[in-house]
Amino acid sequence: MRLTIVFVLASVAGAASAQTATQTPSQTAINDQTPCAAAVHAFDATDKPAIQNVGAYIQGVFAALDAMHTSKGETGIMASLDDRSLGYLMAGVISRCRQHPDVTIHDEAAVTYLEWRSTDFDKAK
Repeated sequence: MRLTIVFVLASVAGAASAQTATQTPSQTAINDQTPCAAAVHAFDATDKPAIQNVGAYIQGVFAALDAMHTSKGETGIMASLDDRSLGYLMAGVISRCRQHPDVTIHDEAAVTYLEWRSTDFDKAK
């Protein structure tokens, strides 16, 4: 019984992921459940509106994480990033998305932010 439930859930999740992956992020709203495959598709298709939509979403994730850290009295990293550094961060998210297309854009953005944060603070020590 449990195996059947797991299989059904995996099938439903796979179907939803495949449907989202065929639509570019400019056609659908990006949210915390949007799989990385949608971002990869936007970049591979060089769909400028979709790329801008993905970029804005990723920046929003970074800003939310930064706000969470600063609200705890920790130093934020976003204010110190120039356009080039932000571009590196965003490229890191897309690179992670290429490696893990079934993971959400949100999760890969969060991992990239936290890795950058730890590296940035390691340099300051």
